[in-house]
Amino acid sequence: RPHPASFAELRAAHDDDYLERLQRPGALTQVVGFTIPDRAEQELLAVEREMSGGTLLAARLALASRGIAVNVGGGFHHAHRDRGGGFCIFNDVAVAIRAQRAAGFGGRILVVDLDLHDGDGTRSIFADDPTVHTYSVHNQNWNDRPAIEATVLPLGPGVDDARYLETLAATLPPLFERFRPALVVYLCGADPAADDALGDWQVSAAGLLERDRMVTGLARRRHLPLVVT
Repeated sequence: RPHPASFAELRAAHDDDYLERLQRPGALTQVVGFTIPDRAEQELLAVEREMSGGTLLAARLALASRGIAVNVGGGFHHAHRDRGGGFCIFNDVAVAIRAQRAAGFGGRILVVDLDLHDGDGTRSIFADDPTVHTYSVHNQNWNDRPAIEATVLPLGPGVDDARYLETLAATLPPLFERFRPALVVYLCGADPAADDALGDWQVSAAGLLERDRMVTGLARRRHLPLVVT
């Protein structure tokens, strides 16, 4: 059972000023896009701290076992170092990566982000870090800031199984070969699904399963620890 991410763990990925601003009334209006009551703000902060703790724990378990560890929450990839957005307050993946660095893990890390939306926050946090590659296939870019190690693939609306899987097959295996990660973090967002209420893609359940088999297979064939959110 995870513990909520501590302030010390959060500040490894986020600015102190930003973390302090989150305690002020109305701080989450920009993050969620509308005003919510103070009590709901505190509850949302607590939920995302606990989900961030889940990704922290999953990273520790995956590295210790060299297996797969899954956090059924997390994946808050729109949170930048100094701000949140898109319902993402804390970037749990960045928090977990920085915690493993602090614990002595020095291997290369590949973040495979297959949420419908751009992994802009994670990419920005690691933009200057050549040991973390952020790979994102999404509908449209949220941020065009360049990064030393990043794959940014905006496919537009209406993507179906064939285009989705062909894109992954053409770009992801060569990246594994070139970058040679020692840890993989996989954001397996379900919102590319055709029946997602807010999405604009047409990927079937079978297509999503094939996607997940592809990513996990690439990691497992290389005996890499895999963290899934």
